Amino acid sequence: MKNLIILLTFFLLALVAVQAAPVIKLNETIIDKLIEESPPSVENIEASFLGVDAGRTKAKDIYAPTLSASANVLDSDEKSLNTFMPTTTKYKNMMVAINKPLKYGAALGGKVFTEKSTSTQLSNATTTGYGVSLSLDLYKDIFGRASRANLDLANTASRRANLEKEIQIAGFKNNIRKLYWALVANEEALKITKTLLASSEKQLKDAKRRFKSGVADRGEIARYNSQISSRKAGLISIRWEKSQLQQQLKLLLPKLAESEIELAPYNIDRTVGTVLACSAVIKKFESAPMDFTKYDEVVDFLNNEEQSQRKLTKTYDSVDLKLVGEYESTGKAFNQSDSLDDLSDDGRSTVSVGLQFSMPLGTTKKDSRQVQEEINKRMYSSKRKQALGQVKAYHTQTIKSVALLNEIVFNQKENTKHLKESLRVSKRKYSQARISAQQLVQEQDAYLQSNLDEISTKLAVINLLIDYFNVFTDTPCALNRNL
Repeated sequence: MKNLIILLTFFLLALVAVQAAPVIKLNETIIDKLIEESPPSVENIEASFLGVDAGRTKAKDIYAPTLSASANVLDSDEKSLNTFMPTTTKYKNMMVAINKPLKYGAALGGKVFTEKSTSTQLSNATTTGYGVSLSLDLYKDIFGRASRANLDLANTASRRANLEKEIQIAGFKNNIRKLYWALVANEEALKITKTLLASSEKQLKDAKRRFKSGVADRGEIARYNSQISSRKAGLISIRWEKSQLQQQLKLLLPKLAESEIELAPYNIDRTVGTVLACSAVIKKFESAPMDFTKYDEVVDFLNNEEQSQRKLTKTYDSVDLKLVGEYESTGKAFNQSDSLDDLSDDGRSTVSVGLQFSMPLGTTKKDSRQVQEEINKRMYSSKRKQALGQVKAYHTQTIKSVALLNEIVFNQKENTKHLKESLRVSKRKYSQARISAQQLVQEQDAYLQSNLDEISTKLAVINLLIDYFNVFTDTPCALNRNL
């Protein structure tokens, strides 16, 4: 029986080991690798760009050559009323054509065809030939002004979308990094709270020992018990925040979904130095450093798009005038072979030239054009203002905010240093019965809160700089991993 219990124990331990989730030691290098593997959020950003880029390829599709073919057969038993009114009883037709629109307001076409007919008077009359055609826009799209505007619009929109894709991917990376640094801050808070919890438990044991000796009272023990409960509650709250951060990270990076996340070793002091160095780089520029952002290029593309869109919109209600010409050469005989010979030796030419004209009547199209022009004007204006507003606001406000937060961090450090010294003295006073347990507990709580506040403010500085890199993606700074 004893051997069976031992065997079952080993089996259960082995099963737990097999089923244990793999542990990933997380740092920023690992995060970069996971992002390179295209998580769903990045794929969605890529898909949005491809949706815009599809407009560019569709604009080019218009000018791709097209091949078309047709064939018709007719077999009729219709009778002729008299000999002077022939009736077609059999008819066959085949044609192959190629058409090629050009981006200069023109279109070219070519075709080869053959047809054979039998009537009450003629049998197997065959016509074989070829033809070329040209259509030339003389007003709306003269010299291809509208066609090229449409191509320019699609190309510019694609290039802008590519820049916005890069900005969005950088923003996604930065959001992941903010979660990582939140986990680091959480880990630091855990360490401090655990240390102070251990200190409180030690004080409780000492208070119980002194209570047995008649030196301490029940109130002192109750205060230490209360402090321990408060520390444990704070510890549970910090662990809950950790689980929430890990859940968000796993949602954004599904490859972490079945893994146990642990933080790889990190260096807080080095990170603080990096943050200060980045702050110094940003403060050097009084105005927004346009060389470090892509938004100025986005604005340039928006200006170009608006110009192309304006050209297109103006043609909406304009007159349409086209010159159309066609040339055909045919050969005729009473069989296919002879008609080809006739086409080759004595082909007969036909030339036709004409004008096509259309003009909208009434004011409906004009009204629609004016509305569309106003829509375009407001749309592009708002996009430009939004882009430029982000650039200007982020730079000036970040400089002010970083300066304020750095001052807060400095003062919090000083506060923590003084509280640490005060706590050291208070412990000595307490051991000498010169202060009460309540005073000592208050000192310890103030020291804990000062440490936690310092961690939160440092995290706020890091988050502020990371948000800055969402706009100024090319800032030369060690903390910026978009480079």
